[in-house]
Amino acid sequence: GKWLILSFNENFKSNIQIGPKIFNGKKTKQMLKGKEYKEIQMTDLDLADKLIIYADHEEFVFNILKPSIIDIIKRLYKETNGKILVFFLNNQIHIGIGDKKNFFEPSIYSKFNLEKEKNKISNQINIIMKLIDCWI
Repeated sequence: GKWLILSFNENFKSNIQIGPKIFNGKKTKQMLKGKEYKEIQMTDLDLADKLIIYADHEEFVFNILKPSIIDIIKRLYKETNGKILVFFLNNQIHIGIGDKKNFFEPSIYSKFNLEKEKNKISNQINIIMKLIDCWI
């Protein structure tokens, strides 16, 4: 899979974790260690039964998770078949995509199609760029 870390000049006012309800990975436990987090109810009904939000300061969650950010998280969820984690920690956004695929290696089991591979990589980069654009 992929793990991206995007750094910003300002700290977020709340540390937030968004991930599948069934996820219970080691990385999550390490990042949340020693913090007191509350489960936050999602307002987006499409995602409410699929993803769960934890935050340490509930009052700031929806200032950070603007509708444009939720739309991108929805798209990431769809593109990754639900294998996504998003952390807002201090001044960073961590995005984990658990697709068990190497980003730049095409399949060895099917005929290589350059255009298809370029489109696949371009689509994933564009999703991440849109997430970044939400803060610029």
